[in-house]
Amino acid sequence: MVLIFKRPSHRSRLRTRRSRAAERGATIFIVLLVLTVLTAIGVISSRIAGLNQRSAGYDRQATQTGYVADYALLASLDEMNWGTTGAKPYYDLMMRGTESCTSNQYVDSGVEGGMPCYKIFKGEIQSRLQQSGSSVVLFDYDGGSLGPGPAYDPGKSQPGNAQPDWVVELTDPGPAGPVAGTDQGGTGIAGKYVQMTVTGVGQVRPRSAGQAACGSADDKAAAMSAGTKTTRAIARVPIL
Repeated sequence: MVLIFKRPSHRSRLRTRRSRAAERGATIFIVLLVLTVLTAIGVISSRIAGLNQRSAGYDRQATQTGYVADYALLASLDEMNWGTTGAKPYYDLMMRGTESCTSNQYVDSGVEGGMPCYKIFKGEIQSRLQQSGSSVVLFDYDGGSLGPGPAYDPGKSQPGNAQPDWVVELTDPGPAGPVAGTDQGGTGIAGKYVQMTVTGVGQVRPRSAGQAACGSADDKAAAMSAGTKTTRAIARVPIL
């Protein structure tokens, strides 16, 4: 038996080479496409994880701000009811109407002079505690009152842990009837008890200037950008 081998023509060899080149090009395209899709998935996943972490931080800050506002309200009421001076000095300062409060800024008193208003700041309550000989601090910044965080270092760009702040507004004085459970009370402004609106506004912002409240330009910028929460109560306090 005789075997005859036929050598492929030049045209056939060219077609084979072109087919293999086309296959290699398609393979490279598919590989690049898969790498692009995987890269996009990784970038999107990283972005989503970052957004989730930021959202959790915002939720935590909002919750802390609400608690700071509640704390402000309770601390001020405690000072007026059980402090060394009582509520009478705060009531007198409110009745002067020399300050401007957000709570009644759009109310027209109809008489000469400002609306009754007085603001109690966090530093004022802390000073009262120190004057009374107490070592209690309202917030322990480096001790983690608002959660763990690095201690403040002026030499670093990192601001450190969070810094809470608040202000309480006393407005809307009015007569208060007899207080249940006591043998004191009155029905007029000059009585032993008066009613007033107590509004606590809390804020949590990055710490950038020690424990001073808005004592630097960085603090003021942080205070303007941070959100606030408000708690309001109608309180009856003794003034005589």
